[in-house]
Order: sequence, then C-alpha cells, then structure tokens
Amino acid sequence: MTARTSDIEKAAGVLRTGGLVALPTETVDGLGANAEDPVAVARMATARLLAEHFWPGPLTLVLRRGPRVPLEATGGLETVAVRVPDHPVALALLAAFGGGVTAPSASRFGSISPHHRGPRPCRAWDAVDFVLVGPCEVGVEST
Repeated sequence: MTARTSDIEKAAGVLRTGGLVALPTETVDGLGANAEDPVAVARMATARLLAEHFWPGPLTLVLRRGPRVPLEATGGLETVAVRVPDHPVALALLAAFGGGVTAPSASRFGSISPHHRGPRPCRAWDAVDFVLVGPCEVGVEST
C-alpha cells in the first residue's frame, strides 16, 4: 500500500461528508462517493458524462429501465444495459434502423462469446435471419 494511513482516514472522512474521492483500483483510477448519499452520487460522473466520454466504445452502462423498454428486453429486471458499439457496421445499422437494438452476445449462456466468423460460430446463429459480416476488433466483452 502506497497511501499513508492518514490519507486513507482523510479520504474516508471526505466520503462521510458527501465528498468525492479519486482512488486507485487494480485496473485504473476510480471515482468514489458514498453509495448511500444521493447528493454525493449525483455529483459523480453520471451516465451521460460517461457516455459522452467513452461512446462509441466498449463501455456498457446499467441504467433504470424507462417505460419504452419492455421487460422482455431486460429479462424482467427494472434495469437495462446500454452501449453504443464503436464498429462501422454496427453504427451504420443503428443509423439506418433509427432506434435501439437489443443485442446480447451471440453466444449461449455459459458459452464463450464468438468473435471470429466460421461456418457455424455458435448454435445461437441457427435462429438468425441475416448475418452482417465484419471483424470484431477487440474480441472481448465490454466493460
């Protein structure tokens, strides 16, 4: 641990009083707020700010489901995962369609997500009516 104990205590105090704290994690720096303080949470980077900064790209935001989103699209949950892919084919389809698309991974539950096209990448594709071709550059799921 590189932070001094006094710095940890100061950061905890800032959180207790509704402040925001930048903190290291095992991956990248994070932004922290008291999760039980709605005012502090509202001060954090909101979904809109995250979307403006990271979209299009491999960031999925989990948001409260709006009235236009059917429960069938969320698996019966009151939240929905939303993202805008940074892929020219996907962006062109979204623009041409003019609306949101429900698009889970093309794999079956518990299976590895496909990212290379072969004759039959996965059994889920047996049910599709059309396949748009294009490489999956990143090859791993979004954050």
